[in-house]
Amino acid sequence: MLKQRLSRAHCFGVSLIMCSFLISQYNFLPVAAAQGMVVKKVAKSALAQDSTLNPASQQPDPTAEIVKDVSGVPKASVAVAAPVTTTNPCVPNGSYSTRPVGIALSSPETGLYEQHDAPYFYQVFGSTAEIIRQQLRECGPSKAYAAEFSYTINWSYDTNAIADGICKIATVKIGLRTQILLPAWQANEFEESILVTKWQNFISHTYMHEQEHVAIAKQYAQEMYSSLQQLTPGSCADISVVAASIANNIAARLRIAEQVHDDYTQHGITQGALF
Repeated sequence: MLKQRLSRAHCFGVSLIMCSFLISQYNFLPVAAAQGMVVKKVAKSALAQDSTLNPASQQPDPTAEIVKDVSGVPKASVAVAAPVTTTNPCVPNGSYSTRPVGIALSSPETGLYEQHDAPYFYQVFGSTAEIIRQQLRECGPSKAYAAEFSYTINWSYDTNAIADGICKIATVKIGLRTQILLPAWQANEFEESILVTKWQNFISHTYMHEQEHVAIAKQYAQEMYSSLQQLTPGSCADISVVAASIANNIAARLRIAEQVHDDYTQHGITQGALF
C-alpha cells in the first residue's frame, strides 16, 4: 500500500524552440515516470566568395551515385548526365526536418537508444564554382549555410519506492537521434577534373565535421545515461527534481559543446569544409 501511495507521474522537457511536457504511460508499480526532450540544430558554416558551408539537407536524386571512400564517408554525389547548355535549378529537400522526431522510448528495457539517420541531400547543379555556390545559397538551409547537423535527445526514467519516504531512479532510457543535411552536386561527364576534385574535398571534409558533431552528442547522451543510472537514492519528494536537473544540465552542456566545436573549427573552415 505504501508503494502505491508513492506512485506518481512527472514530466520534464526543455527545448531551444519550445518547452513541452509529456507524460508516458508505464505498466510498472510502484513507478513515477519522468520524461524530457531537447531539440537542437547546430553546425553552420559561412558562405563567402570561396566560402564555408554549413549543414543542410535534401534527399539524393535517385539516379545519383554516392561515391564513398574505403571508410564509408560520402565524398561526393555526382551523377553523370548528358551535356547541357543551360543549368538546371537546384532542388531543395522537402523531407528533411530541423526538428528530428525523438526516439519513442516505449521499450521496457533500460538503455541508451540511438538513431543516426543516413545523410539527407539537396540537389545542386552547375559547371562552375560560382554557379554551384549560388545554388548552395538558394537551396541550402539559408543563404549563409550549405550544410546542417541537428539532433534530438530525450529521456525517461521511473522512481521506485524502496523504503518509507526513500526512492531510487530506475528504468533509465535515453534517446538520441541525429540528422545531417548535405548538398549533392550533379555534374556532366565533361566537367573539369579540378572542379570535381574541389567538390569531393569540400563534401568529404564537411561530412567529417558533421560526424564530429554526432560524436559529441553521443558522448553527452552516454554521460546522461550513466549519471541517472548512478543517482543515489533519496527522498521521494525530491529525487525526481534532482534527476530532471541532472538531465537538463547535461543537455545544456551538450548544446554548449556543439557550439564550441563550431567556434573552434570556424564551422569546419579550419578542417577543409570550404568550397
